[in-house]
Amino acid sequence: MRWFAEGVDVIGAGQVPATTEYYAHGSSLDKVVQVLASLDTGITGLEKQRLSMDEPENYMPPEALLTLRQFLKASASQTPDGKLSATFRSDNAFLGIDLKGSEEPRATVLKIRHEDSLYDFGFQDESDGTKRLFDLMDFLLTHSHEKAFVIDELSRSFHPMLTQQLVKLFNEVHAEDGCQLIFTTHEDAIMSYEYFRRDEIWFVERGPDGCTRRYPLDRFAQDGARSDACIGKKCMEIRYGGVPRISGSGALEALSAGEG
Repeated sequence: MRWFAEGVDVIGAGQVPATTEYYAHGSSLDKVVQVLASLDTGITGLEKQRLSMDEPENYMPPEALLTLRQFLKASASQTPDGKLSATFRSDNAFLGIDLKGSEEPRATVLKIRHEDSLYDFGFQDESDGTKRLFDLMDFLLTHSHEKAFVIDELSRSFHPMLTQQLVKLFNEVHAEDGCQLIFTTHEDAIMSYEYFRRDEIWFVERGPDGCTRRYPLDRFAQDGARSDACIGKKCMEIRYGGVPRISGSGALEALSAGEG
């Protein structure tokens, strides 16, 4: 029960990450910058910019902010030194709250530096792909040894090479622990024995009865799914299934109806 509650992170489309702790401290921020820079985002720096305690209302509803402050104060009172730092993600910003005893809370917002730019950018200024990279940092930086990350459409808003690199990094970083990555994708370029075994690649297909079924590539071991097979190309040739049955002529006929 505890593992399913705490050990499984499900990240759906538009869903904020369960953990934003990496944006609370300078040392972990440096790691995030290095990873993002290595993925050709153009990001060269992250820093927390001080806000007045009225400004966080520009990033989240006042009711939610009030609830957060009450929660943080209650939590801080339970720590030995009365100190507490928390970072959380709204739709358009990474905000931080630092508490120290009975002092007024200190609010910050994460600002982003790009290469030689003279200006810092807000989270809302980034592309959807870069925002998703921020949300996915946990599966690369986690210190857990038995976590499962379930991600819907990992490749959304990513170049195919970026998706491949993320999977490669995950495999290398977690080679010695029990962390797992389970994801869906429509990107066939990632289906390679360089990253996965046969039994780790599964197809999903809707049958004539409307029910969705899943089956492993391993089922086709005797039908060309060799260690040197080009899985993506064979998949597009509808050898393994799991691809849409598209009728271009049917759509064109409907769109052309009544013309002329």
